Amino acid sequence: MSPCFDDVSFEELQGKVPMEDGLWLTRPYTRKEVESALNQMTPTKAPGLDVLCALFYHNFWDMIGNDMCDVVLCVLNGGLMPEDMNHTIISLIPKTKTPITRKELC
Repeated sequence: MSPCFDDVSFEELQGKVPMEDGLWLTRPYTRKEVESALNQMTPTKAPGLDVLCALFYHNFWDMIGNDMCDVVLCVLNGGLMPEDMNHTIISLIPKTKTPITRKELC
């Protein structure tokens, strides 16, 4: 769901939310907010299965920060999430040089 309020009549909200608060709540997200949210995440906790933990982003922010912010801000500010964003490639790294059984693969 998009965080925009296109389908909400501001006349309905008049008097319920002060104008300055309403403007603040509907303003676009910023890079500073994305970085602040990342820095508040526990470094070794992953938000789900097969998801990189925050430590990865903390360590490699200099390399990937701009691209990550662009994607996150696009989605948060009402853009569409890229269709293949949740697709991943799983690669098994064998424990031995010549694995024979599945157990030796992982």
